Amino acid sequence: MRHLTLILLLLLYIPAQAQQNLVPNPSFEDTLFCPQYLNQIEAANSWFNFGNTPDYYNVCNPIFNMPDMPFGYQYPRSGVGMAGIVSYRNPAGPNGPNYREFFAAPLIISLTVGVKYYFTMFVNCANTNNYSLATNKLGARFSVYQHSQFDEPAINNFAHIYMDVILDDTLSWTKISGSFFADSNYTYIMVGNFFDDINTDTNNLGLFFDYSYYYVDDICVSTDSVFAQNWTALPDLTYLPCLMFPNPSPGFIKFSNSSNDDYIKIFDQSGRLLISRKLSNKNETYSLDDISSGLYFCHLFRRNKLFFKYKLILTR
Repeated sequence: MRHLTLILLLLLYIPAQAQQNLVPNPSFEDTLFCPQYLNQIEAANSWFNFGNTPDYYNVCNPIFNMPDMPFGYQYPRSGVGMAGIVSYRNPAGPNGPNYREFFAAPLIISLTVGVKYYFTMFVNCANTNNYSLATNKLGARFSVYQHSQFDEPAINNFAHIYMDVILDDTLSWTKISGSFFADSNYTYIMVGNFFDDINTDTNNLGLFFDYSYYYVDDICVSTDSVFAQNWTALPDLTYLPCLMFPNPSPGFIKFSNSSNDDYIKIFDQSGRLLISRKLSNKNETYSLDDISSGLYFCHLFRRNKLFFKYKLILTR
């Protein structure tokens, strides 16, 4: 009877593990703190810098007003957070050949030797200024070792999963997917381009071609192929980006996706508070008749915390 009970428990355990994403914080929604500048992937809970300067973006960032991002206009694929990395740099640049950025996370449970795992990840190619190259070979490698910003993984032309075609879509998110049999009890998932410059193909999308940069979102590892292919992070509707418009404004503003616990504060350039007003959850019009033309700063608060910053230009 004891053996029968054990068998039943194992049968229940296996499907539960199959219907699980082994990647923690897979869509970068859970933040330890709001990133204030680039190279702060550690602000996303469970994610670490495994080489050079990978980036983390979140709608709470007061410097980069998503989707107007520093390396290309883009919303996250889901929710309000995403990562970003350089996958290739001009070999003649100051950092020399084979410059790469990597980020990684410890898996929820270690992989089991001999078990087949399925992987999916979404990427979007940035295209602005010097970041106008598209490349292939972006993907994931699994490891039992922990690396650091100054101890990146070897660029040895091997990854468990990678895309062999050039990823040049700057508008939509592209899915990278594949499967592999674990040959070790891997504990980390690493994301980046693990192929050297000679084995990485590039395509120039603009006038400049020093860097290739990609946004990354919605990463999944599972023993269930259907689960992995269909998995997606459900956006938290509470934290959908709240857009202010029109901007420049002729004398009024509206907010999309605002909730009834939001409120705004408008400051002048000296930091003096001019307007403090509670918002509704509708597209209500808010008059700016009390202030004159010029540049202002509008802060949106949600759940009594600073949620978003806008630069507001008022014209008459």
